Amino acid sequence: MSTYNILILGASYGSLLASKILLGAHSVKLVCLPTEADLINSEGFRVRIPIRGRSEPIELDSRKLPGRVSAARATDVDPREYDLIGLAMQEPQYGSPGVRELMNAVATSRVPCMSIMNMPPFAYMRRVPGIDSELLKPAYTAPEVWEEFEKGNEIVRRLEKEIDAARFDAPEGRIQLPVKLRFYDSIFVPLAKWAMLMAGNYRCITEDGMRTAREAVHSDLEASRSIYDFVLDVCVKIGASRDELVPFERYAAAAESLSRPASAARALNNGASNIERADKLVQLAAKQKGMRHPALDAIVALVDRRLEANRKMRPAAA
Repeated sequence: MSTYNILILGASYGSLLASKILLGAHSVKLVCLPTEADLINSEGFRVRIPIRGRSEPIELDSRKLPGRVSAARATDVDPREYDLIGLAMQEPQYGSPGVRELMNAVATSRVPCMSIMNMPPFAYMRRVPGIDSELLKPAYTAPEVWEEFEKGNEIVRRLEKEIDAARFDAPEGRIQLPVKLRFYDSIFVPLAKWAMLMAGNYRCITEDGMRTAREAVHSDLEASRSIYDFVLDVCVKIGASRDELVPFERYAAAAESLSRPASAARALNNGASNIERADKLVQLAAKQKGMRHPALDAIVALVDRRLEANRKMRPAAA
């Protein structure tokens, strides 16, 4: 069976996806910063995956997997050379110099794309029938870069099967690795993540710092349930089915093991002037349906304040 040539934008999130694709003997190129690209090209990358019931995580070394990996800067790739493009950067990065131009080239190349972003690409939201996507633009750092993108259904279906079938040679024998790629016909399934982001990820952000996702969810379980169920209601109002969404109890159980603050909280703590605004996206989608929740409004206001403070600090630090 022939192999694919796949381009993935973003090494941090992209390495996990790349490692699973490499198990199928495909070729992957990661787009990242020059220092990251040099390191990956000379030493590959390693991904540590926790396995339930196993004391130590499994380490995947890209140099020992069947496929081939390389890396490059955004200015050094031609998207027309690839069969599929994976979008694995955080949303604000797509508007940065070099990446913005690459995104324009991706759009005109007509190469199928898939996203593993926390924040659904603006092009994706344009396809959701129950929403006026134009009213969602304030949630995006650079909505104009998402003008024309296509999905890669058939390629994704094959990758899903390969990742399902892949087994890793561990000391105790050949084992199945967690973190799967799943293809769904429904456009609404990815919206299930919204409730998790609002109840957990964005509530890691505090007025003057951050907390773990476990603390965000379990320090006040009823408050977490309230915002979670509200977001599920928003998704249903847009057109999702309850069967396509994850119930709060299942998420709360999973959150017990979330021992780090979410990436949005870490970015704010590190002085970021832009982060993914899934919080604002959900607020704007809810507003279109005449819905609001005080906890969601408080999250959005808090993130606005933290970003504004970071932006004011930048000139002084320059």
